Amino acid sequence: MKALIAGVLARRYLLIVIAVIATPLFPFVTTALLALETARRGTLEGSLSAVAGIAGVAVIAWVLGDAMPMLVAFGAVSMLAGVGMGALLRWSGALGLAFQVTVSGCLIAAVAVTWFGPEPSVFLDPLIQQLVDAFRESGASEAELEAIAAGGAMLFSVIVAAVLLQVIGGLLLGYWWLTLVREATGFGVEFRALKLGRVLGLTAMVLLALGLIPGLTAIQNLSPLVVFCFLFQGLAVLHAWAHAKQWNPFVTGAAYVLLIPPFTLLGVLGLSTAGLVDNIFDLRAPLRARP
Repeated sequence: MKALIAGVLARRYLLIVIAVIATPLFPFVTTALLALETARRGTLEGSLSAVAGIAGVAVIAWVLGDAMPMLVAFGAVSMLAGVGMGALLRWSGALGLAFQVTVSGCLIAAVAVTWFGPEPSVFLDPLIQQLVDAFRESGASEAELEAIAAGGAMLFSVIVAAVLLQVIGGLLLGYWWLTLVREATGFGVEFRALKLGRVLGLTAMVLLALGLIPGLTAIQNLSPLVVFCFLFQGLAVLHAWAHAKQWNPFVTGAAYVLLIPPFTLLGVLGLSTAGLVDNIFDLRAPLRARP
């Protein structure tokens, strides 16, 4: 893996090509590649690669036709997020601080869009109508079509949470690749210590509690995003205990299997609950107390 990443990093054109190809299917890989490029070479060089990558995505989108605006926007978000992650890693020098700043930025952006931006229906109605038309052609009943048409708020929540997953996934993957290239061994240690922190964790818990109050639709739309914030801390807790106790890899593997449909809800709620509890009671304290 180290030789492969070093080879891609040594050939900028190859890195850009892979980032462009990965954008429609694996956007977190695109984000990770740009984060690696920026953290290694600097913000200016990373930005130049991002511009070239966006141009490549635009060419593919132009060939596809109708998908052009959405695909170009998606590629731009993925690549510019990678540049931001790389710059953040260069500034912070640590995964934990970069993680907290990234989650804070995602929460602030989501709150700003929810409270001060236009209604989500402005952007989502055309997409929902396309989904309704597609399901109507497939023979869906009127009740099912009405349920899809009424799912704008839920779709907005899913999109916001998916953006967080992409950004944090790109950050973690990019930092792992960076440690491989630098021949450092700190990724596992830093990942197992990952946490939101008191201030950010308390803010997330308050948002979750407010989301339970009927009528606060704007806060409720952010609930999936907040749950996923605690998901990564829960994964860090799991890996910390598995590493300290030398658990069978099957245990951690089973946790990741639970994140795959149709078990996704169970896995996300379980790991997010562990992250939330850890933010209050520090579930990793007994591990640090060991001689």
